[in-house]
Amino acid sequence: MLVLSRKSQESVVVASSDGHSCLVKVTIIAVRGDRVRIGFEAPLDVPVHRWEVGQRMVEQQDLASDGESDGNNTSGRHGGKADESASAVSG
Repeated sequence: MLVLSRKSQESVVVASSDGHSCLVKVTIIAVRGDRVRIGFEAPLDVPVHRWEVGQRMVEQQDLASDGESDGNNTSGRHGGKADESASAVSG
């Protein structure tokens, strides 16, 4: 894991392996107490989710795959917090 220190309004980029294109730009928007607001800029075809949302999506895909293999339809909407996928922040 790469660990970096950034101040408010500073950014980090995640680039392609060839280094020629920026895939995701992550900007520290604000720091208040123990909360950090983070902005993400990414192409529309690059999904950005909170970790727990991504984990839930993987679990649902696994359940759907298991259901398809044994003939049961286990895919479907699960209860819980609404998906709060990150949206692009211009800056």
